[in-house]
Amino acid sequence: MLELAYESGLPPERGLTCSVENSEIVFTLLLQGDVMGIMGIGRSNKDPRGGKIWFLGSEQLEKNIDLELIRQSPYMVALLMENFEIAFNFVSEANTASMKWLDWAGFEFIHRIPDYGIAKKPFWLFAKARTVELRKNWDSIFNLHQTRNS
Repeated sequence: MLELAYESGLPPERGLTCSVENSEIVFTLLLQGDVMGIMGIGRSNKDPRGGKIWFLGSEQLEKNIDLELIRQSPYMVALLMENFEIAFNFVSEANTASMKWLDWAGFEFIHRIPDYGIAKKPFWLFAKARTVELRKNWDSIFNLHQTRNS
């Protein structure tokens, strides 16, 4: 929810609705009947190979981190990426729990943006690719050469 506020200023309910509506695949994660989170991926409008992946955890998730859920993370991400060569998004640098989870799930932190979104807060572009060749070309895929040279 931190990212929604910092990136767009949208209330969580509206941000979730937009994310679900723009996704090709959406999963709801349940633990003993309680919603732990909702995650999905939608086609990038900048690169048809890419999908913008997202995850919105509930307060229940923060209270009941389940090791099995964490262990299953790479498999859940693989399912989301079935129709995508690249999955990416942005994470607030202040959201250390999400950054740890992303690392565990196999994402790379590609580029730090010191003043991202409506709140102008530090964010990281993160991504995961299905091939080594794509991972070697993050700069060209995300046009980072322009950002790094300016």
